[in-house]
Amino acid sequence: MQGCDASLLLAGNEQNDPPNLTLGGFPVIDNIKAQVEAVCPQTVSCADILAVAARDSVVAANCPVANNTGTDVLAPLDTTTPNAFDNAYFNNLLNQKGLLHSDQELFNGGSTDNTVRNFASNPSAFTSAFATAVVEMGNISPLTGTQGQTRTTCSAANSS
Repeated sequence: MQGCDASLLLAGNEQNDPPNLTLGGFPVIDNIKAQVEAVCPQTVSCADILAVAARDSVVAANCPVANNTGTDVLAPLDTTTPNAFDNAYFNNLLNQKGLLHSDQELFNGGSTDNTVRNFASNPSAFTSAFATAVVEMGNISPLTGTQGQTRTTCSAANSS
């Protein structure tokens, strides 16, 4: 598997990785995939099914959706400089003000602390690294035609 392919749905290593142990609903996704395969074989990817299932879960839970009432329900993830693309995010982490717990984990005495410090103190280092990452993402070559596979069951790779 090459990422961006719903590899999280594969039974075994991906699902048993400690960060993923709280996830559930994998049999539901496989059930949906089986029903889709019966109608449209080898057409709809597991990643597509996962995206639609996530959207439907939000709707089923009656979660608010952006601007369905005509009011602005969006909240900035960067409360310091919400209208600027800058390195405030990293300064917030240094000050223990990461918005999400998962954000603050980037600065918790681990291997990413030096990167956070560097980006917080050097805005040009952040913008340069960001630009490089965007170019690298743009150079990802998606598999097309007969390359790769559309899995018939989301929890397992197809047999060769």
